[in-house]
Amino acid sequence: MKLRKNESSNSDEPLQKAAVSLENVTLCLSKDGYRDILKLADNFTAFNQRLKYAHYRPSFTLKSDPRSWWKYAYKAVSDQMKKASGKLSWEQVLKYTRLRKKYISLYASLLKSDVNRPVVDDNKEIEELDRELDIELILQWRMLAHKFLEQSIESENYLKKQKAKQSWWSFGWGSQSFKDETESLHFSEEEWQQLNKIIGYKEDEDGQSLMIDEKPDILQTVLEIHMKHNASKLLDGAHTCLADLSCAGLDCSIKLYPETKVFGVKLGSYQLSSPNGLLAQSATTADSLVGVFCYKPFDAKVDWSMVAKASPCYVTYLKDSLDEIAKFFESNTAVSHTIALETATAVQVLLCLYIFFSSIEESFL
Repeated sequence: MKLRKNESSNSDEPLQKAAVSLENVTLCLSKDGYRDILKLADNFTAFNQRLKYAHYRPSFTLKSDPRSWWKYAYKAVSDQMKKASGKLSWEQVLKYTRLRKKYISLYASLLKSDVNRPVVDDNKEIEELDRELDIELILQWRMLAHKFLEQSIESENYLKKQKAKQSWWSFGWGSQSFKDETESLHFSEEEWQQLNKIIGYKEDEDGQSLMIDEKPDILQTVLEIHMKHNASKLLDGAHTCLADLSCAGLDCSIKLYPETKVFGVKLGSYQLSSPNGLLAQSATTADSLVGVFCYKPFDAKVDWSMVAKASPCYVTYLKDSLDEIAKFFESNTAVSHTIALETATAVQVLLCLYIFFSSIEESFL
């Protein structure tokens, strides 16, 4: 594996590049392993669902305070309905307006009491307010509080300088103009550095962020994965192999631009076999499958684009083997029935589409 940084301004050369080369890779999936993967996916789904409304979740147990848990359920459901409708009621607007004024003024006053600390993390009132807000609002309001504190300190220093000038030269005091308070606020370079320090963001050694670039076609990061040979096996029990997918010349690439993301996959040749015989085999040894997905392409006015190409292949329909493969992905009592059913359906659809397109290709040959 290699990682390098390119300082050239050529848009075809990436600023960062990583390449991984693998000779032989074999993956085996058993029924127990498939069950564990579904369990893990189930847990991640539940965790992500819970994380969305973690700021509403009560700190008490269900038995000790059931009313707070009913409020938690009500707030979570109402928040889902609010996001689905895309509208806020007038009561919610007033509530967030009051919370915003209270939060920013309190947070700024706590920062002002101790200028040396960048974050307030020991105040109970702030913690209570944080439980009613999501992460984006907390970050936004804290940034505004830091900005308000910096402006107030600058204003105080400015007034002190003006008073000093007035004491030495009263005429000069009258000719000085105060800073226009109605002027629109913009972050200066020093303010950006202070903000980056607060949120823990670090720029690269040259002081130029790799995530921001004026030109949309500047290639920032490239990740390439090359596999000379790889195989995937479905195991039913200890040694029984239901299906064996063998591939050669697998190349995967990811190209990251300022906004555009390009994902590419290229497969040289493949072969799918079962204990009953050969199920599928590519007719060519190069570029049997090619796919490119582009998110926000800069050369077309579309949200995303996708290009897929499949070379001719030979397919043998063996009903017993296909039934065994589909049965492998069927529901298991130890996992979510919904996830298992969706997975089995997806496998069946892919197999049907694969056979359908292969028959069409053979009819044209």
